[in-house]
Amino acid sequence: MKSFFSRLLIVFIFGFLPAISGFLVVSQLIGHRENARVAAVEKRLREQLVQVADASSPQSFYFTLFNRLFSRLQQYGPVAGEKLTAGIRTAQRLWGHEISVYYFDARGEYVTLPGYAPANRFIVSKIWDILAETATYRPGDEQRQQKLIQTLLGSEANAGNLKKLEGQLVSLKKKRMNGYLYWNRLSPQSQSGVLIIVFPLLQTHTILARLQSIAGATRPVTEKPGMKIAFWSHEATIPLFSSDAGDNFTLLRAKIEKSPAGLLLENDRAWSIISTPGGVFLGSLPVEGRQKVAATGMVNLLMAAISALFLALIMSPRFNPQRIYMKIGNKLLAILLVAITFPTGGLLLIGVVAVDAHERFLLSRLEKDQLTRLSTIEDDFARESVSFAESCKALQIKTTENYSYESFVENCRQMIDSGQAVRIELRSLDGERIHLAETGGWFAGLDKTQDAYGRYQIITTMTERSKLEGITVKRRPDAVLCDAFASEDFGFAQITRLPGRVLPFRFGQNELYWYWARIETPGHPAALLNIYQARNVARERFLQRILQQKPSEPVILAAYDQNRRTWLNKEFNRQKIFNPVMRAAVLTGKPQMQVVAGNAGKHIALAFPGTVLAPFSLMAIVDETLVSNRIR
Repeated sequence: MKSFFSRLLIVFIFGFLPAISGFLVVSQLIGHRENARVAAVEKRLREQLVQVADASSPQSFYFTLFNRLFSRLQQYGPVAGEKLTAGIRTAQRLWGHEISVYYFDARGEYVTLPGYAPANRFIVSKIWDILAETATYRPGDEQRQQKLIQTLLGSEANAGNLKKLEGQLVSLKKKRMNGYLYWNRLSPQSQSGVLIIVFPLLQTHTILARLQSIAGATRPVTEKPGMKIAFWSHEATIPLFSSDAGDNFTLLRAKIEKSPAGLLLENDRAWSIISTPGGVFLGSLPVEGRQKVAATGMVNLLMAAISALFLALIMSPRFNPQRIYMKIGNKLLAILLVAITFPTGGLLLIGVVAVDAHERFLLSRLEKDQLTRLSTIEDDFARESVSFAESCKALQIKTTENYSYESFVENCRQMIDSGQAVRIELRSLDGERIHLAETGGWFAGLDKTQDAYGRYQIITTMTERSKLEGITVKRRPDAVLCDAFASEDFGFAQITRLPGRVLPFRFGQNELYWYWARIETPGHPAALLNIYQARNVARERFLQRILQQKPSEPVILAAYDQNRRTWLNKEFNRQKIFNPVMRAAVLTGKPQMQVVAGNAGKHIALAFPGTVLAPFSLMAIVDETLVSNRIR
């Protein structure tokens, strides 16, 4: 019995304890590696799913298609006719959809493309004359051609507003159909370019189906190896599109929505969903799930073999520890090695886990700091109205105290040229307009309403001066308009009560700052000053100032115009590596952070979708070595 316990003690101390220690460490490392691999698959899946959702949204799809047609004009110039025709025919053949493309030469004249003749060429030529301001354009054509334009494009369209939207998709509505208009010139000074109109629009599930049919049965929807896709609109209970009929996508979606992790691993595939304004996308990528099973199996088998060997030694009478001759130094060394085994394995495991944990901590702190910084920039834009108010009050003081028509015109020109305002209007006490300065297009189709409201402002707010000078307003607005201006429902009543303040207001499709002030000085030629600033113009001016500031830390700040799909940092338009991160943030409406590799090395890009600054979004770019060096 004594011999048995001695064998048990020796084998347990010098054999089983080190073996079980190594077994536990290796098992934990395998589990940690598996978790990291699953996290990488989840990240890759979500990135690819966002790319699919972005590419298949009608806005992105048509913007990309129209930009490709325009790029042919940029590439081939005056001889682009045949190339454009080939691109149009290819698009119509692939998408089974009528697209009207109009090409204009350097004189702004419509050019017939070889073998292609879209309808309504005369009306579109008139629109192009206004947009590109060709030799046949005359001021006021926006109003004269308004009915003709609305007949073609829909009742809400006006050429004055289209002027401001070059290089963007313009939403159209006509006879309960949605459409897009896109126009772009070769350069700001050129009169050559294209105008594209499409009615009606393909829906997301139709675009996905067409992409699937074009890719072919052996290739997935977006050419991602092994990827599966399903799409639901927000009202649908069954998928409107699925790339594979063999899976129950509705059941899989329900499982993921119930999972707190938002990820499902099933049948060697990873499944995840994202919700977008257009609907819900479910995506899947294959996961090599046998790796962990094989590694765990081998470790278990090895541990079982070692345990069997130790058990055989314990039970074998031939193994007698008393016969093993060891010097006292070797015995101490053996004990020391056994004692080192446990902390060594624990430190190895802690070290591996700590590196990943430290990296996640640094990235999390970096994300938090940059989100705070970017959200502060958005909050600072609220002060832009203060700057606008100061400019308006300065013009009001000059107009009141030291007025001359020439100096007023010059002051208006300076404000508009510097981007401080888009429209400035001065009226006399009889309601007639003394001077109007504007960049154009902001009140196209709404001039009569704005003119009537200016007269209404004088009638309701300048009664005492009118009585004192014996001047009445000419062409008084009718009773219907006066009731509308006095009603609380339309917003004019609030504006009438608040002179001398900057007021946010939507006029038609325009989002504006509006400042108006009375001039109470008796005998003054002017009585009413209205100043307007487009909030998008103010946002761009604000961001340009922010981008010009030298950062106090090694972080590059960038701004993205999601309507034009261009960067305010011009150098970013030549390198597309940051576009997918920004598009993911814009599509999901949530900040996105990714490591981006380019010619200049790796960078950590944090995209912040615009809310107050929309349609502009922000991005902070940090050199990846700032994090990796600290980890090392």
